[in-house]
Amino acid sequence: MNLADVVLIAPADHTHLRERLGLKAPPLNLLYLASSLRENGYSVRIIDDNVEEAGPDEIARSLGEEPKLVGLTAATSTLNAAIRYTDAIKRQNDGTVTVLGGPHVSFLPEETLERAPSVDVTVLGEGEDIIVDLVSTLERERDLGGVKGVAFRAGERVVVNGPREMRADIDSFPLPARDLIDLNDYKDPVKKRPIGTMITSRGCVFGCAYCASSRMMGRRFRARSPGSIVDEMEVLMGLGIEDVEFIDDIFVLNQKRAIEVAREIRRRGLDVQFSASSRVDTVSRSLLKELKEAGLGSLYLGIESGSQRVLDLMEKGTTLAQAHDAVRNAKDLDIHVLGSFILGYPGETLREMDETIRLSIRLGIDFAQFSLLTPYPGTPIFENLRSRGLISTNDYDRFSAMDPVIDYDRLGVGRKAVARKLARAYLMFYMRPSYVIRHPYMLSMIPRAIFHHNGSKKKAAE
Repeated sequence: MNLADVVLIAPADHTHLRERLGLKAPPLNLLYLASSLRENGYSVRIIDDNVEEAGPDEIARSLGEEPKLVGLTAATSTLNAAIRYTDAIKRQNDGTVTVLGGPHVSFLPEETLERAPSVDVTVLGEGEDIIVDLVSTLERERDLGGVKGVAFRAGERVVVNGPREMRADIDSFPLPARDLIDLNDYKDPVKKRPIGTMITSRGCVFGCAYCASSRMMGRRFRARSPGSIVDEMEVLMGLGIEDVEFIDDIFVLNQKRAIEVAREIRRRGLDVQFSASSRVDTVSRSLLKELKEAGLGSLYLGIESGSQRVLDLMEKGTTLAQAHDAVRNAKDLDIHVLGSFILGYPGETLREMDETIRLSIRLGIDFAQFSLLTPYPGTPIFENLRSRGLISTNDYDRFSAMDPVIDYDRLGVGRKAVARKLARAYLMFYMRPSYVIRHPYMLSMIPRAIFHHNGSKKKAAE
C-alpha cells in the first residue's frame, strides 16, 4: 500500500436539526484515527464533506484512482449517506478498500455489509489501534482473519472477528491531528468563534436503557490525567481557540480528577472558557465552584424526563430532586445550563411528556435539547423494541431523534401526537416572551428547525 494514500471522510450530515441550526463540529474521531496512523508511519488526508459540500460523486472523482484505502465514519442517521460515498468510490475505482466505522456498524456489522456491497470492512468499537493493524495487514497483503475488531467479506460469507481489547492508558493516544483541518471551518453558530472539542475520558459505568455508550467504549471509566488534559487545552489555545468543549459522556464522573484539572488550569494561569457534561447526580456545589473558578461557563446536564416513573423506565438511576439540585447549584454560580430531555419513551404517557416540558421551563435552565426516544442499535431499548416488532421503519435516515420511528399507535399514544409534543416542547421553551428577550437570536433558529423538519416530512408523505 502506498503510505501516502489513506483518506478519511466525514460524510455530509443532512439531518434536519444540524442543517437548520448550522451546527458543525470538528470530526474528532477521524482526527484521532489520523494521528494514530501517522504515528505508525502512514500519511493521511481528511475530507469533511460538511465543510466541502461537494457530494459523494465529486469526492470520489477528486480521489481519482488513489487512495488504496478510504475510511468513513457514520452514525445510524448518516449510515445511508456514508454508503452513497462508498458506492461512488467503488464506481470510480473498484480496487479501493472501503472501511466504515462508528457506533451503528459496530453493533450491526453483518447487516451493514449485507446492506452495502460497496463497503469492504467495518471497524467495531474504538478504532485507533484497529485501523493501524488493518492498514498494516492490507499493506502486507495478508488475510484479515487475524485483525481483531473488524468484520469483512470472505467470498459469500461475512466474517466478524473477535473484539479488540481497548487501550487502558488513553494518555498514550497521540493528540488529534488537528493540522489536517481548518478550525475556522467549525464555528459556534452564536459566538461565531472556532470550536475546540476534546475527549478527556472514555467509557461509562452506567447502563441507561436508551444509551449505547457503555457498550461502545466499555463499562469501565478510562480517564486521561489532568496534566495531559491541560496540555491539550494549551495546544488549542495556541491554535486560537478561546472556548473548549469537553465532549465526554460524563466529564465529572471522577470528581477528584475534575478538581485536579480545574486546579491545573488555574496553576498555569490559563484564560480559557470550557463546557462539560454531567449526570445530575455526579455534580456538587463544591465541585462546580472549583470548575467555575477555572473557566467552566456551560454545563450540559442529562435530565431526560419530568416524570420519576419514566426515569425509572429508562433505568436512569437519578431523581427529580437531584435534577433540581444540580441546576440550582450551577445557576447560583452563574454557570449556563443546557438540559437534555427525551420524549416518547415506550410506556410514557402524553401527560408525562407534558410534565417534562413543564420541568424544562420550571428549572430555569438556559437551553433545552428535546429529542424523541430513538432506539439506536447497541442500546438495550433497541433490542427490546425490535424483539417486540415495535420499530416501525428500517429507514435509518429517519433515526435523527426528531422523527418518530417507534410504532406508537400500538403503544397507545399515537405517532402524530408524539411528534406534536416535540414541536410543542421547543416552541413552549424557546418562544416564551421572557426567554426571547434574554436570547433574541433563538427566535429565528428554533422555529426554522422545527417547522422545516415537519414540512419536509409532510412533503415526503405526499
